[in-house]
Amino acid sequence: MKRAIAILVWAGWAASGLAQEVVKKKSKFDHIQVSTGGELGTSPMLMSREDFSKLAPNANLYPTTPMEDIRMGLMFSWNASSFNVQLGWRPTLENGQDKSQHRAWRVGLIGQSFQTNLYSMITENTERIDTLYQASTGAIYGFIDSTERFYTNGYYRATALKVDVSHVWSTGWDRRFNLYTGIGINAGVNLAPKTQIVSNRWSSAEVIDADGQVISSTSTYSSSIDFQRETFYNKTGWTAAAYIPIGLDFRVGQKREYLKNLHFFSEIRPTLNYVRVPETRGYLFPTIQSTMGLKWCW
Repeated sequence: MKRAIAILVWAGWAASGLAQEVVKKKSKFDHIQVSTGGELGTSPMLMSREDFSKLAPNANLYPTTPMEDIRMGLMFSWNASSFNVQLGWRPTLENGQDKSQHRAWRVGLIGQSFQTNLYSMITENTERIDTLYQASTGAIYGFIDSTERFYTNGYYRATALKVDVSHVWSTGWDRRFNLYTGIGINAGVNLAPKTQIVSNRWSSAEVIDADGQVISSTSTYSSSIDFQRETFYNKTGWTAAAYIPIGLDFRVGQKREYLKNLHFFSEIRPTLNYVRVPETRGYLFPTIQSTMGLKWCW
């Protein structure tokens, strides 16, 4: 928790320093933007069986299979949704009157709900329940097999509240279509983190011939009786990220003044994330963010 507070203080200090620089140059906020989007990552928060047990102590649904069979951390790992609110300003040029058309600062808050898949496991059990015979000759021509598959997944979930600062360079804010890129950082606390273990069952019956080829099959998945979940509440952690915004900005109006102030934008962010889990350690991994939003200038 102390580290999380230190990160927030540092981010606030950085934002304050940027604001002081702007005041010295007689600049001020000249736009606000709101966006929402998602984030995906295939590189996992690699975690040992012992570490996972610290997040979910005495779990009843945790598999008893040896760790190497669980494939800990090797499945699709990270997905998140976010909501961003940012204030921005363009630095004043040396003449003290005009503002830059090619640079801008942004500072704001990000609310991010994330989930990471720590492990996935499938246990399969097949049983032969009947043999099919030809009525005329009595020869075996097929079998009926019953298969049960148990799926177990472990997740770490939290909602992060982060302070965000970025600096962007563009082809020209006065253009109708504007390409931009830059660099950004954000940091904050992970609120209400929890670990969940989810288990469900897939059952199927298959008719196969004497050569093992499937003739027909029926299946039932995840009934209310078979679905199980365990939840464990964890300590508050913190998270930070560095990213490269790459976006396209579209100004709605050309003639009417109020429409000139309205912009739509879409942005992709290659991101390097760091998540600190107090019970275990810190995890560093890459992701890709995608956002869409509205911007109002004045």
